[in-house]
Amino acid sequence: MVISGPADYPSQEKYFSVLPGLYRARVSYVPAGPPGVTWNEHEFGEHYRYVVELWPVERPSEVEVLRQGAAVWDG
Repeated sequence: MVISGPADYPSQEKYFSVLPGLYRARVSYVPAGPPGVTWNEHEFGEHYRYVVELWPVERPSEVEVLRQGAAVWDG
């Protein structure tokens, strides 16, 4: 599996090994402190990060979308 963001430069993607099979995923957008020394200091304001959780399942299921949080980023 490969994960990269819309603002990532080529070669900044992250690679993960995942066993074959079916998985469910939860993607959360959570408050975080500013990134480490490699972040752009002109990016002021609150910082958030994505958290992706995967777990194996035995059979497919419908997509569920739950939106919670401030309307400014929950839409």
